[in-house]
Amino acid sequence: MTTRGELLADVARWLDDYNEIEGLLGAREKFKFAAVTDKLKAVPKAERAKKAAELARTVSGQGGAIRDICGVLEKNGVKVFTPKLASEGFFGLSVAAKDGGPAVVVNVWERLSVERWIFTAAHELGHLLLHFDAYDVTQTEEDISQEKEADTFASHFLMPEALFDSALEEARGLPLVRAVFKLKRIFGTSWQSVLYRIASKSPDGGKLWGRFQGEYRQQTGHTLGKADEPDGLGAGEFRGQPKAKVADEPEHLVEGDFIEERLYRLVRRAVEEEEISLSRAAEVLGMDIESMRNLSNSWIA
Repeated sequence: MTTRGELLADVARWLDDYNEIEGLLGAREKFKFAAVTDKLKAVPKAERAKKAAELARTVSGQGGAIRDICGVLEKNGVKVFTPKLASEGFFGLSVAAKDGGPAVVVNVWERLSVERWIFTAAHELGHLLLHFDAYDVTQTEEDISQEKEADTFASHFLMPEALFDSALEEARGLPLVRAVFKLKRIFGTSWQSVLYRIASKSPDGGKLWGRFQGEYRQQTGHTLGKADEPDGLGAGEFRGQPKAKVADEPEHLVEGDFIEERLYRLVRRAVEEEEISLSRAAEVLGMDIESMRNLSNSWIA
C-alpha cells in the first residue's frame, strides 16, 4: 500500500494542479456547503449529523435519490480525488479549505465495492461539514465519535428519512431480501446500510440480521459476511466498513456509477484555450502523453 506520507504528497500535488487550472481559467467553484456549517451552531450535538444531512441536501438541491454523488460534490465546490490503493482498510479522507480543498479522497480500488466508494464520499463530506475545525495532518488515529457522526451524516444524506420511509412502504409486500436489494439499488448504498436503517425502525430490529441471512442462504446456499447473529445487530455491523469488497455486495453497482468529471472538463478547456500544453494536461490528469493524446482525440465535439 502507498504509505500515508506518499498518499498525502499525491493529494497535495493533485490539489496544486487542480487549483492552478482553476486559476488559469477563472473557474473557482464556491463551496456552497459552507452555509450548512453556519446553521449548525445552534443545533444540539445529538442532532447535528442528521440536521447537517438535511441542510446539505437542501443546499445542493437534492430532492430524490442521489444518482451522481461526484457531480453533487463537484457542483457545490468539493473536489474529488480517486486514487486506487490496494488496501481493504483505507477508504478515504477529506481535505479542509485551508489546505487547498475542500476536497474528498476516495479509494476506488477495484476490489472495494462502488457502494463503499459512494458511502465514503458522503462520509468525508460529513467530516468537512461537522468537523471543519478538527483537521490536523499530524493526527493518525481516528476519533471514534467523529467517525460515527460522519457515518450518520452519510446514511441520512444518501437515504433521507422521508424518502427512505416512502420507498420502504412501497417494498413492504416483498420478501426481506428482495426489499433490501430494491432499496440498495434505489439509494446506491450497501445492503448493510439499508438493513440497518430498516432495523432501526422495527420493533424486532435485532432479529432482522438473522432473518436476512437465513433467507439469503436459502436462495444462494451461503450467507453474506459474518455468521448469523440474530440478536447481535448493531451500528458497527452495518456501517459498511467491515465488509466492503465487491464480492460481498450482491447486485452491486458498477464503476460508471461513480465518476469524477470536473477536472477532466477543466483540463480540456485549458488545452483548447491554449492555457496549458498537452504534456502539462497529461501531468495534471496523471497519465502519459500517449494516453493524453488518445483522450484528446476521443473528446466529444
